[in-house]
Amino acid sequence: MADLAELVASRIVDVPDFPKAGILFKDLTPLFADGPAFRQVIDGIVEHHGADSFDVVAGIEARGFVIAAAIAYATGIGVVPVRKAGKLPRETYAASYALEYGEAALELHRDAFTPGQRVLVVDDVLATGVPRPPPSISWSGPGEGSPGSRCCWSCRSCRGGRGSRRATYTRC
Repeated sequence: MADLAELVASRIVDVPDFPKAGILFKDLTPLFADGPAFRQVIDGIVEHHGADSFDVVAGIEARGFVIAAAIAYATGIGVVPVRKAGKLPRETYAASYALEYGEAALELHRDAFTPGQRVLVVDDVLATGVPRPPPSISWSGPGEGSPGSRCCWSCRSCRGGRGSRRATYTRC
């Protein structure tokens, strides 16, 4: 996994003061544009978790969509988008969380998962180093519990990459 972390780190471009002064944004689009490198990363994620260890992949907006879709395609399973509040057309579960530069909320359709389904949640926190809601968060709606079980792959740099380009991968 160390080689994979080095590969990801080598394809990241730092963008200072984006989206706001004082934030060091980590741009992953060079990784997405490098077909062989992107394939290696996706294959590495699938190998790390095991293709039979999850039933569906959930991608958190927006770069998580790209990674989740590629993992879903590589394993022949479905993908579920986790969107910013107000972007999904049907009833949703919602979770709010704090950012370095404000607050945000994420939503997913209430029927996105079935009970007991194993979900690989894909997000990157390289953008600013502030993670999205942890996989144990209760995605709640009126009178509803949380959807199926979840696991997580997160791509994280040290403290948002401030002074570091090392990426680490953790399984939650």
